[in-house]
Amino acid sequence: MKTPHLLFVVLSDCQVEEGEGAESVQLPFKTTANLPGDTKVQWKVSGDKMVHVYENGSDQPHKQHQDYKDRTEMKEDLLKTGDLSLTLKQPTERDSGEYRCEVDGEVKRNKTVHLKVKVKGICLSLCSSLIFILICSVNRIKMPSLIYCGSSSVVFLMEQLLLMFEDETRVPTASGQRD
Repeated sequence: MKTPHLLFVVLSDCQVEEGEGAESVQLPFKTTANLPGDTKVQWKVSGDKMVHVYENGSDQPHKQHQDYKDRTEMKEDLLKTGDLSLTLKQPTERDSGEYRCEVDGEVKRNKTVHLKVKVKGICLSLCSSLIFILICSVNRIKMPSLIYCGSSSVVFLMEQLLLMFEDETRVPTASGQRD
């Protein structure tokens, strides 16, 4: 009599980085092709928060967490091709975390993907430039006519702020009175 064996495969981790505001990000997972039709695929984040479930030959949107409703998709024929990658639409910084794909079938497979969604650099550039303007205005340092921040919207805003602060009569003192 043959004893059934259970095979468990843990695939190596990978890291994916994407900027906030991107249309989508893909969490990659490619495995062997022609997986059995009864294979269950689950993507989870932060332990057991269900991101996407594929079971009984189709997606199971009623099983996913509301944060991911209408924001995830997997490729067609995923069991045939072995491409179990997950596409996450409109990623935000809140989506950063450790995603785990669990495959339950003849062969159990797991893959972990670390996703880091970066906040757009415009915020950092704008904050840094505003601090620079405030320091210059308080210390009465003559500022250049333009601070380049790499973004036309930030440059426009900085030009407007520079015009306002170049006129020393508009700069408030510590007591709140204007000079």
